[in-house]
Amino acid sequence: MYPNPVEDVLYLQAEQIITSISIRTILGQEIFSTNMETSSYKVDVSNFSAGTYFVNLTVGKAIVTKKFIKQ
Repeated sequence: MYPNPVEDVLYLQAEQIITSISIRTILGQEIFSTNMETSSYKVDVSNFSAGTYFVNLTVGKAIVTKKFIKQ
């Protein structure tokens, strides 16, 4: 996941196939969700408010959670 902090576009990459992405605010509100089958994806976060967010990626049978900051 890069860049972090991010201004406009957040890039996600994995060695395995990503099957779903969910982005939540620090309060737990889901603001973005999608299903796909790819090893890389870009999310336009330019309309997000500045703050801290969490990305949940489903990769294979694992769910990975990462934190990023929107400037």
